[in-house]
Amino acid sequence: MSSWDVIRRFDEARLTLAHYRWTVLAAMGDFLDAGSIVAGAVSTIYWISTFHLTSLLLGIIAAFSPNAFAAFVGAIIAGPLGDRYGRKTIYMYDLLAYFVGALIMAAAVNYIMLLIGYIIVGIAVGLDVPTSWSLIAEYAPKYKRGFLMAFTNVFWYIGPIVMLLLGIAFEPYGALTFRVVFSVLAAVAIITWILRRGLIESPRWGG
Repeated sequence: MSSWDVIRRFDEARLTLAHYRWTVLAAMGDFLDAGSIVAGAVSTIYWISTFHLTSLLLGIIAAFSPNAFAAFVGAIIAGPLGDRYGRKTIYMYDLLAYFVGALIMAAAVNYIMLLIGYIIVGIAVGLDVPTSWSLIAEYAPKYKRGFLMAFTNVFWYIGPIVMLLLGIAFEPYGALTFRVVFSVLAAVAIITWILRRGLIESPRWGG
């Protein structure tokens, strides 16, 4: 079967449960992205009291966060690498980096650990999101691409809601809150990574 035949089969396929599974696993990158941003916001008050942070130090964390420079660096890396080596190649490593970064933040005992952890998380987010979006668009049936791509935005909002609710639930426990929210993100990242190992390569890249 030619590469064109493979792509045509994907384009003309009927929507199945497999499409939803692939899409949800890909869109978990958006959950982790937005979740880490809100987890940082929830944690700010505890970082200030625990590590005695100044406005400048907080500003540096924000500048290198998953919503800023670190994600930019990851995206710049992911685009060319994903095009050259495949979408699945990026998937094999990016969430492992996210897992490590989130664990560093959950276990942080000083400002440097916070900063390093957030930079790693941000780079991992930058690696994951462009690749996730590409994969969804490339395996989706041509008449359902917009529908499946919408899941990326849905998960972008689910992540913050979950992190906010966790922050509220653990607020009575003080600084433990930021350790819990980043531990949860680390757990979600490693579980998603395990499940993603069964994802197929993009038919358009593979073709």
